[in-house]
Amino acid sequence: MITSIVDSVTAPALASSQARHPTPEEFTVTRNTAHRNDRKKQASTLKEKRAVKKAKRAAKTVSAVPSTDR
Repeated sequence: MITSIVDSVTAPALASSQARHPTPEEFTVTRNTAHRNDRKKQASTLKEKRAVKKAKRAAKTVSAVPSTDR
């Protein structure tokens, strides 16, 4: 009697928890895809930062050059 109650409670929970877990291959693919997307995002952020630095440097250079309009 007690085991049938325990089985009826744990069996659905066990089945649903097994259904949610990916296989090792699926997990690796998902993890690699997430890692790749994260690296792409970091790369685009770094490119934007470099572009901003380059623009600031160019602006400083232009403002530092003495004007020849006399």
